[in-house]
Amino acid sequence: MVRFRVEITDPETGETRRRQRRDELGWFRSKKAAEVALTKFWTLLQAGDLQAGSAIRLSAYWARYAELHLPLLRKSSQRAYRASMAHALGILGERQLHAIGPEEVQRLIGSMHSAGLARATVRQSVVRLVGLLGRARRDGFAARAISLKMLSFPRERDAHREPRAVTPEELDRILEASAPRERAIWALGALAGCRCGEVMALTWGSQGVDLDRGVVRITGSASSGRIHAAKTLKAVRSIPMLPELRRILAEYQQVSGAQAGEFLFPTAKEPSRVLDQDDVRRRLWHPLLRRLGIGSMGLHSLRHALAARLARLGMSEAETAAWLGHGNIRQSRHYTHLLEHQLAESLAAALRRSGEDVP
Repeated sequence: MVRFRVEITDPETGETRRRQRRDELGWFRSKKAAEVALTKFWTLLQAGDLQAGSAIRLSAYWARYAELHLPLLRKSSQRAYRASMAHALGILGERQLHAIGPEEVQRLIGSMHSAGLARATVRQSVVRLVGLLGRARRDGFAARAISLKMLSFPRERDAHREPRAVTPEELDRILEASAPRERAIWALGALAGCRCGEVMALTWGSQGVDLDRGVVRITGSASSGRIHAAKTLKAVRSIPMLPELRRILAEYQQVSGAQAGEFLFPTAKEPSRVLDQDDVRRRLWHPLLRRLGIGSMGLHSLRHALAARLARLGMSEAETAAWLGHGNIRQSRHYTHLLEHQLAESLAAALRRSGEDVP
């Protein structure tokens, strides 16, 4: 933690005042590493147009933010943040922060919408830009406060796309064509509803995959081969194993010879490091789909398949949300869609129960 005082000059009024600042540089493994980071921080702070209180361009402040604050986020969050800010930097990058107000941000919204970007993408980019301006003010730079309530966002809905879910027939083919390790990965997604990062973070034993009790306990997630705590409390959960999942995991444990406390999916070279999600998608999942002649889809389609199955079994939205680790029921409604063939199956089952003829 760094504390210091600065003189802040408003570039519009010329008024100068002193202010105490505090910046959190993060945690370091040694005093030497902390001193290196502190030296780098001071160098950036004192470099030319980065003097505290002076006017600064959005592109220059973004470079400073990316150097000091962005590394504190997860790798996946860093990629998302960079992608969102790329839109704003392309249009407002050379503007001074104090010159970016609601009118300029509204023009940015219009430009992004005209370029055909989805309204969710537009909103996410603007939310992160407004947050960046707030961070700049806390850092002592002259920047205007902008509320999202001042802005208008695209109202028309994007073209509806049916969420892709692995069908039962496709899942059978995928599991049958996979080796024990890959079969266990796909099964944890399709039969337990685990996210890919959650699957990679699992260990054998009472704190992870507990075959004796028939429970999968989710306590964290993996990104770039490293383990992190779960993002939210809702993501921490215990999932009961379906019989077929228990069988698949027991077979994989026997083949791998793993012991309690070890990761389910470590790398071959480093047992303390787990498989990377991107490598799993690129090297295992997509080649398997191409080999089987199944249309391209993401690993999240496995979670969609489980959500649809739970809905058919009559589980409530609240139970489905708890199973999948969603923060609220609205998230689960996106998952519990029923595809055409599933609706037909539900209709046939209802007709049989009523004693009517099934076409």
